[in-house]
Amino acid sequence: MARQTFTGLESQDLRDWEATPTLANSDWSVVVFILGLSLGWHLAGYRRRAAADPPATGDTANPDAEPNLEPQDLTQLPFTQAIQWLAYGKDLEQADQYEPAIAVYKEGLKRFPRNFRLWHEQGLALAKLQRFEEAIASYDRAYELRPRDPSLAHERGDTLLQLERYEEAITAFDIYLKYTPDSEHIRSDRGYALYQLGCYEEALQWLNPIVQSQSSDRYSVRHAHFYQINCLWQLGELETALKSCREAMRQYPDSCFKEQQEALRQRIADLTSDAEPSEPTPEPTLESAAAVATSSENT
Repeated sequence: MARQTFTGLESQDLRDWEATPTLANSDWSVVVFILGLSLGWHLAGYRRRAAADPPATGDTANPDAEPNLEPQDLTQLPFTQAIQWLAYGKDLEQADQYEPAIAVYKEGLKRFPRNFRLWHEQGLALAKLQRFEEAIASYDRAYELRPRDPSLAHERGDTLLQLERYEEAITAFDIYLKYTPDSEHIRSDRGYALYQLGCYEEALQWLNPIVQSQSSDRYSVRHAHFYQINCLWQLGELETALKSCREAMRQYPDSCFKEQQEALRQRIADLTSDAEPSEPTPEPTLESAAAVATSSENT
């Protein structure tokens, strides 16, 4: 039998998944905190040993500094549990040291190759470095070990969007929405994927409710509003798109909506002018608006 892939969940798999409890994020945080204390104790011992046995290079060792672990030095860490590798890797990520964190996860996986969390966290770190194909490979291995974890569907879907594999991303988002149907972040991303596939009317069915909501998730609403306007543009509903754009400008001070409004006005003027219309004005994208790109959050 061919190996089951993440996007090939059958209905029975989904029923089984629904009946299988997963560790809540709050419970996971408690576990990480408690076992992180053990990690700190081990690292403190490592620092004491490093201070007592300084490098042979002649450099002066700083006993208060964290050990500067090269990849070959990871084998010296006295970790006996997967959670210790996880906690150390997350500490490195908190310090924006993603490459060392990935090295930690890889070393941990040599010892615990069937640990779902190590594969998952490695995928997250790889995605943060925009190494998306590697991230997908890591997520796929995590899926093989735990095919009923909704958080994996979310992260994998986001990465598939980056790879422009929109149909696969939609499948991943549908799995997540089965358990969190009101997630406006995921619903907005699903609408965006449909927009990229040219399914504008279907995309509006997902984006319109978010735009009309009173959600506190302003990032997701803003994202949905922008692509709702572009869908209307593509469907030829330019006046409706312009009206929606004006409403967006009242809610959000972002320059992307101003750019969008100017482009819409130019397009309407071209179509209504007696003169020969100029070249069609390309619709703006969020990626082209620096103000949005720099303020977007990774949720």
